[in-house]
Amino acid sequence: MAEHGSKETRRQFLKLALTVSASGLLAACGFNYSKTGNKGSASRGAPGTPSGKSSKSGGGKTSSSGTLVVASFYPLNQTSGWKGLIKTFEDDHPGLKIQTQVTSNGPDYVAKVLAQKASNTMPDVLGVENQTMFPYFQSKGVLLDLTSYLKKDQSFDRKEFYPKIIGRYTVDDRVYGVPYDCQPVCGVFLNKKLFEDAGADLPTGDWTWDQMIALGKKLTKRQGNRTVQYGLDPGGNWLNWIFAYGGRQVDDVDHPTKVLLGSPEAIRGMQAYIDLILRDRVAPSQAGLSNSGLTSADLFTTGKVAMSVEGYWNLVFEPDKFTNLDLGYVMLPPGPAGKRVFQTGGTCYSVSTGSNQKDNAFEFVKYFMGMPGWKAAAATDQPIYPPAYIPAYKQVFMKQKGPNWPVENKDINGEAAQYALFQPRDPQWNEINTKYITPDENLMEQGKKPVAATLKEWSRKFTPMLTANQK
Repeated sequence: MAEHGSKETRRQFLKLALTVSASGLLAACGFNYSKTGNKGSASRGAPGTPSGKSSKSGGGKTSSSGTLVVASFYPLNQTSGWKGLIKTFEDDHPGLKIQTQVTSNGPDYVAKVLAQKASNTMPDVLGVENQTMFPYFQSKGVLLDLTSYLKKDQSFDRKEFYPKIIGRYTVDDRVYGVPYDCQPVCGVFLNKKLFEDAGADLPTGDWTWDQMIALGKKLTKRQGNRTVQYGLDPGGNWLNWIFAYGGRQVDDVDHPTKVLLGSPEAIRGMQAYIDLILRDRVAPSQAGLSNSGLTSADLFTTGKVAMSVEGYWNLVFEPDKFTNLDLGYVMLPPGPAGKRVFQTGGTCYSVSTGSNQKDNAFEFVKYFMGMPGWKAAAATDQPIYPPAYIPAYKQVFMKQKGPNWPVENKDINGEAAQYALFQPRDPQWNEINTKYITPDENLMEQGKKPVAATLKEWSRKFTPMLTANQK
């Protein structure tokens, strides 16, 4: 995902992300592509070119004139540093111009790109979210295999990206996208004032799962039967609870053949998540929030939540709200199973198979994903996403300062990259999420569906739907 320009656009995107969070990740916009008619953030810059100068060695010669169309599912042209990135790129490539094509709705974006593919009018560069859009596009032949470009371009080193992040966009050792950001859902935002008011000590990086739950209960306030302050908001990230208890969605994320959500570990994790909402009442219901038009970030930034499990993007979306708080930030503790495993969001950029300027398009992707674009983003003095490109993460993201941003602990995003676990890379998984998992999870949060029976049914029902099991 990327930074969004106008406040209203950012808010709309937040609500969209919240709506689909139960089916995957807050950051991963899980769209329903089955209706497209085809069955089946801050700017960055060029890896390996920290000076901002271009490399001409990747995959072929770049031309000296033309227009590159860069398409995305969010208002790319309103992101922090975009104008600076475009100026840098166009100055370094006289005659080349950048044109943006924004479709701020996931299903519409997918449908448009597929229609353009059919009519041979595809954009040159595509923004692709990692959870469901990437597997779908890759399976439909939308994304160019970039492997030969990466091997020929001496300025680019795959090892300079967080391995699990670039691994998401690698299929059978072929790379189809260059990672944009590193955004595991690993952090807990803390409202320090609410801790002080409750006489509670702030957690540190070595805290335990039991300590987190106990703090959530201590920090919850009620007036009669009404909760007026929630101690712990999981932010709709129920998968983190399943992972914390040792559960998994499937047997193999890259080549899924069996759904494991009906396992005892997954059931315990989901039950613990639901208990926070219904039994202990220390967490708000995401279904209820969505119906009221609010988000977890709204509750946290208005002092109604003491601890909020969120991706770093919430601070990037609406930094002004966060600056009003005495803000803390700490990594989620290891779960009862003894390990840290985090669901994760993020985006890649790729060259489309229908581009008529593939060399130029790859050149732009390098600028956007590497140092020139990240420097342009940071120059706006707005918070930026944690880069997937490690040199930019260390040299730009970690050195950026700002009013009351959680500077002291924001390195947990890069540290947590090793614990990232993605959605199953199966083109069918989006429909499974959208059509079945999200509605069922919402009903569980309302106490209208039993956890164990529902998750066991998920395993029985979804396993035959996986692509590997289609006959």
